[in-house]
Amino acid sequence: MADPTRLILQSGDNSAVGSSETFLMSRLNYVTDKNGQKICLLEDEGEEVGVMMGWENTIMQRTVERLCQDHPKASNLNVLNVGFGLGLVCTSKFLSLQS
Repeated sequence: MADPTRLILQSGDNSAVGSSETFLMSRLNYVTDKNGQKICLLEDEGEEVGVMMGWENTIMQRTVERLCQDHPKASNLNVLNVGFGLGLVCTSKFLSLQS
């Protein structure tokens, strides 16, 4: 019997959630929900799957601050945004670290 708590992607999964190639060719939908939260969604086989949520902005901000806070040139560092989603790193002032 399969363990329902484990997610196993099979090599034959060509959906946007199971295949990087399919995901990269998929269209992302940027919306604002009824609570005013920005959300990036991917439609996969008739279902909308969240790629990134606006509430992740605070997590990303604090992560950059903690990673860079002790660096002697913290105010002059650049952070490379690798990934897909809302592009929060690209549009926020994550590098304006206050001492």
